[in-house]
Formats: sequence, structure tokens, C-alpha cells
Amino acid sequence: MTNSNVITFPQATASWGLVKSAGIFDAASAGNLVWIVPMVTGTYKDFETNDTAAGVLQCPAHGFASGTAVRFFGEGGTLPTGIATDTVYYVTATSLAANTFTVSATNGGAVVIPSAVGAGTVIADASFTIPTNATLSFAAGQLQIAE
Repeated sequence: MTNSNVITFPQATASWGLVKSAGIFDAASAGNLVWIVPMVTGTYKDFETNDTAAGVLQCPAHGFASGTAVRFFGEGGTLPTGIATDTVYYVTATSLAANTFTVSATNGGAVVIPSAVGAGTVIADASFTIPTNATLSFAAGQLQIAE
């Protein structure tokens, strides 16, 4: 789905903080929340790990660079213990190769070492912060939602 009209929110009177997801409602006001869409970009990639010593994640042709913000979801498996659903992590330079990577909780931080193996999906994060006095607007065709 793509928005056919401009979507403009009111000006922020205070910092609205980090926007990680958007809600899709069935009415313009007083509607029911029918879908939550994470603010991500790119393609969901399957990953797994059997490494509870170095935290290396196996993810064929992931395309991530060191410092890329990513988020994990449990689709297709159970996330490794120590990696939380829908939390922002950062790809590290440690063990970074075409089919492997590690993550940290902060950009440039220590590698997260899962305490149990697991699998799921990973995707690049596209969350953003709305500061005081900012006006958030999406031009027609700018917001794309895909399953």
C-alpha cells in the first residue's frame, strides 16, 4: 500500500520522541487499530545463530554495513535469548562478512552474545525522532507499506 494523499500531523508542542512504528486504523477518528507497521526499510532477511560464544549471526547476503541500525523479529523462529523483538541494535565490524554479522546495543558498543541459539528475521531500522516544533508530513506516495 502507498498513501495517495499527503499525510500531515500537527506541529509537535514538545519532543514526541522516537517513532518506531505507525498504526493503521479503520476510521479517521475513534477507529480501531487494525495493523501496526514498524518503521523499517529494505527487505526482511532470515537469520539464525548457533553461536553462544561470539554472537555471530548467520544471514545470507544481508548487505548490512558496520554501524547500520537493525531490528529483529521472531517470524520464522524464536529469537536468540539476549536479542529482543523490535529493539534497535547496531551492526558491528566484528565478524562482518557477506553472510555473517554481530550486533551491539549501542553504535560502537560491545557485541551482544546470546545465551541461547535462535532464528528470525532482521531488517534495517528507519525509526526517527520528532523534536519540538517539528511538523511531520509524508508526501503522496512517500509512505509505502508492504507485507
